[in-house]
Amino acid sequence: MIVIGLVLFLALWPYLLGTFIAVQCGAWNPSTTRFVVGWCFEVVYIAILVAAYVSSRHQSALRAAEEARRMAELTASGVVYQVNRARSVVYRHGTCTMNHRSAEVAGRCGKSATPVAGYSSGQITASGTTAMDHPVINRLDFAWPVGILVVGLIVGVVIFIADPIHSPAGDAAANPCPAQMAATETITMPGLIGQNAGGVERRLKSLGLTSVELSSANPNYKSVWKASNWTVVSTDPGPGCLIGLHYPVTVYVTK
Repeated sequence: MIVIGLVLFLALWPYLLGTFIAVQCGAWNPSTTRFVVGWCFEVVYIAILVAAYVSSRHQSALRAAEEARRMAELTASGVVYQVNRARSVVYRHGTCTMNHRSAEVAGRCGKSATPVAGYSSGQITASGTTAMDHPVINRLDFAWPVGILVVGLIVGVVIFIADPIHSPAGDAAANPCPAQMAATETITMPGLIGQNAGGVERRLKSLGLTSVELSSANPNYKSVWKASNWTVVSTDPGPGCLIGLHYPVTVYVTK
């Protein structure tokens, strides 16, 4: 379980970071804005990983081509050269295909009639480069990270426009005032955003409201046990609304 959790964290930490930043900047939790910001962070992260993989493959191909060019030049030069193996060091001479234990023996090796794989007469150009210097690279490989980034961001924009995720606290802040009904006594909802929930609850009840409910705006906390530990983020109805004393009032709070 620990390994699975670690893998999930390594895969999803950009999304978590993005959602945290979004909430710190004022996005509701949950909300479409919070999700889209996290989604964009994740898309950029995946695109960077793919780009790093493609670049690594490209660099490996270039190194292999450079090594092939160097070996082709050594083979064509006719000099004795050293080849490092996993458990030994051997020597070769020119186009001789035999491995030798010493440079002296390699120097006496006759020129093989069979050319070494990857080298043929005339392959060394006047500039000293070979046909293997520039390996054929599939340019479409580099389109993958760009494609992931573009498609991912487009999907994020579509989700943002569709706005499928809503927070009750966020919806309450945008709701219009309820229609005024005949009531013997009415009050105007005061502005309570940012105030301590315990004091707000007492204040509303002192105004004569008979139905005041504290509700958590944070899905990580389901119940409001001690109101003084919470802060008001929105109310339903909102500030300035004219309501009767028996109208139900919901105060959304967070820690």
